[in-house]
Amino acid sequence: MVFFSDINVQVALTLVVILFVIMPVVYYSWFLGREKPDYERVRQQKVRSPIGRQLMLISYFWTNLLGLPLARRGVTPNTVSFVSMMFGAAAGIALGFSQFGFGAALFFCSGFLDVVDGIVAREQGSGSASGSVIDSSFDRYVDFFVLAGIAVHYRDDVLMLVLTLAAILGSYMISYSSSKAEALGVEPPRGGMKRTERGPYLVLGSMLSAFTVPTIESSFGLAPNFGLPLAFFVGLIAVFANLSAIRRLRYLIKNV
Repeated sequence: MVFFSDINVQVALTLVVILFVIMPVVYYSWFLGREKPDYERVRQQKVRSPIGRQLMLISYFWTNLLGLPLARRGVTPNTVSFVSMMFGAAAGIALGFSQFGFGAALFFCSGFLDVVDGIVAREQGSGSASGSVIDSSFDRYVDFFVLAGIAVHYRDDVLMLVLTLAAILGSYMISYSSSKAEALGVEPPRGGMKRTERGPYLVLGSMLSAFTVPTIESSFGLAPNFGLPLAFFVGLIAVFANLSAIRRLRYLIKNV
């Protein structure tokens, strides 16, 4: 376990360097002295925070850097979606075995590819209703795989197990309310804890836990491999995802 703990720290540290050093440095260096692209998808998100907008621009730059060559080589969006789901399943397995660094890295790859598949579809002009169903279904599987892995990790802690199950419930109710609103022709109110927020929170929580488990958590008297940062973000999702889902459902009931 010590061996795996050391590797998890190294994997998490590598992920930190990629996310917070390599990706932004390459992005700003690439467009040094030139106008940065303004992606339509970023405009559609209507992000008000300047920092949040910059993070989205950086992420879309990198996903386009991978997605466009894949589209030109004829890789289908469904193939990318399937690989994204496989990474999500692997992340869930890693988290179930308390391997936080591996879980964070694998879940990041899954989320990254989940954006790439849309880029491939738009570039090839191959978007379809069936492709949307496949992509959405794979996303639900990834949500379950990751949170189920976290539930297995916290299986001996009743409070955390309940919070993880509540996070699963909230996640699925947000997706359900959005699908129901679309089917009824009603636009649901904007709310927090959508998939684009839950994913980064869980990646961050897992990544930080890889550092805190072998360093500071033992001094708190926590169970071995507890993962305090991950527990915090799971609790955050459990509370606010369900509040957001209730708000959405109340809005739908009043406006159908």
